[in-house]
Amino acid sequence: MKTKKRTIVIVVACILTAALGIGGFLIYEQVRPSRQSDFPPPRDSALLGLSIRSDLKEQVESADLVIQGTVTKVLEPIEVDVPAAVPEEYTDIMGGGASKVTYFGFEITVLDAIKGNPGAETIQLNVNENNIEAIPPLTEGMNMIFCLNKKQHYGDYGIISETDGFFYVAKDDKVYPADPSGYMERISGMDLSALKEEMRGYVKE
Repeated sequence: MKTKKRTIVIVVACILTAALGIGGFLIYEQVRPSRQSDFPPPRDSALLGLSIRSDLKEQVESADLVIQGTVTKVLEPIEVDVPAAVPEEYTDIMGGGASKVTYFGFEITVLDAIKGNPGAETIQLNVNENNIEAIPPLTEGMNMIFCLNKKQHYGDYGIISETDGFFYVAKDDKVYPADPSGYMERISGMDLSALKEEMRGYVKE
């Protein structure tokens, strides 16, 4: 009987130790500071090698809209007719006739407008098929700062760059650029309030 009781005590002790270990890990994960590695690394795309990097000031100045927002819906891709680049009567000679382009859409709920007026609580970001593999992977629930331009052909807004203009917002209100290299290295781990204040400063200039 003593051996049986000893075995039960050992089993219970092991279970409690494991439970405390898991609980401690979960608590640590909840309270530990965020870091750049919590977010996806930059996409490995041939387009990125052709991208012209821009610093934060250039991003804000070139964007029509800068917001903090949450991705609330990933929309179904849609095929759109893009107008001809040249008058129809000259397309046989010069080429550049109307074509179809697939766009990938994302519904974003606006949390804070840093530059521009979105005009609604939600906006739609549309990315064409040529750029979708270069931008950060956008999933539902993601909290980010977006630098966007008004679209000419379809939807509400488009990207200003395949590389820049996307900033992840962590739960501890630290900000991490989608590509932390080059100009954006100093942004990694910056306080959200400080980044937005800096961005608003560029709007006033």
